[in-house]
Amino acid sequence: QAFSNTELTKNLFTAPARLEFAAQLQWDLGRRSQARRSITRALDISEGLLAQTSSGAVREGLLTEMSSAYETAFKFAAQSGDLSGAFSVVERVRGRITAETLVQPAHFIGGQMNIALEDEIRNRKVRLIRAKSESERGRLIDMLFYSEQQRFVADRPAQVYTSRIEAVPLQRVTAGLDKDEALLEYVLIEDGDGYCLALTQGGAKIVHLRAAKEISGLALNFLNDIQTDKQWKQDARALYDAVLAPIPDINRFGRLTIVPDGNLHLVPFEALLSPSGTVVGQIASTSYAPSAVSNFFLKTRTGLQRAKSFLCVGGAVYDPAAAKSFTLAKATPRGAYLGADLTKLPNLPGSLEEVKTAAEILRPEGDAVLQVGDGATEFAFTHAPLANFQVVHLAIHAMADKDDPSRAALIFPPDPQHSDDGLLEPRDIVA
Repeated sequence: QAFSNTELTKNLFTAPARLEFAAQLQWDLGRRSQARRSITRALDISEGLLAQTSSGAVREGLLTEMSSAYETAFKFAAQSGDLSGAFSVVERVRGRITAETLVQPAHFIGGQMNIALEDEIRNRKVRLIRAKSESERGRLIDMLFYSEQQRFVADRPAQVYTSRIEAVPLQRVTAGLDKDEALLEYVLIEDGDGYCLALTQGGAKIVHLRAAKEISGLALNFLNDIQTDKQWKQDARALYDAVLAPIPDINRFGRLTIVPDGNLHLVPFEALLSPSGTVVGQIASTSYAPSAVSNFFLKTRTGLQRAKSFLCVGGAVYDPAAAKSFTLAKATPRGAYLGADLTKLPNLPGSLEEVKTAAEILRPEGDAVLQVGDGATEFAFTHAPLANFQVVHLAIHAMADKDDPSRAALIFPPDPQHSDDGLLEPRDIVA
């Protein structure tokens, strides 16, 4: 009845949630075929709504609102033992934004950069850095946001690349993994259980974990230990038991690719403690990916093998006097906007040696490009021919916000010569 009223009121944005409620009710009553039809319909309507908007903000909001329906669909597939269905559901939303970026890299309207627009954005950033009043900063931030949306938003419905994403079947993803590699894609159902899609070259399994809230709590305990300098080994071992120990034959894999969910995004898996008392990082090489299909695209994208060079940034001079702290200035507008105290960032010990050693190992023939010391600036990095490099290695400061990922940044030293505050945010990187 609620869904029928949705059609009468034309408020289609409420339809997926109402269908999800019906699906859950049908599932609890044992009408599982009906439930799966209802939740599939909810997802299809969501996709239709997504296809009708070109606004990045609206699309992000839709994906957020749809996440509950996707969780329900995944839960139905997992509890039914439908491995392909579970994989399809989680990839349908999780890898969406990243995969769209990878299969359609020309985000600029017309496929080319609008130089005038880029100059406008840069000028507004400079004005933002120099602005003194809070009202002026607020106005400039709004103007900057609008300008940046013009990079990606044309006045027409956005193309949807779901077919390209879903055209990569589970078997093809597993076949692309190395023999000693396990890709572990975690799903933590809100008010439900945790799951892991364990993918290897030999196949895939749905691994049922303990309650999602318990896993999230263990993750936060472990992080709190590290952040407050407490004894961490007991919690590192407990989290290992919750998220890695249930994976069949976990000890035989020398490479782990982690697709985290929820609070697991905050966890360094390489620091978890195995039953032998050894941290995971000493047993296996650990990397992270936004989704299994995104990882597949990253491995197989065209042009990758033609790029031979290696760009490394390190030894950045945050504190010219090598004092304990440097002053990017408390009044730095973007630092305040991002909610970060950027007044106490020291030079990073060992970062210069780190990038030099990496360059020697990865590019012994000498085709590495080093941006070090006074040359390690945001301007130098963003004006390098980034598309020509196979590997980009950054040994600089960074900050993150677990509640708002857009308020994150790579932090270069301030560069008065080019009016740069040194903050490279996600929206800058996308551009």
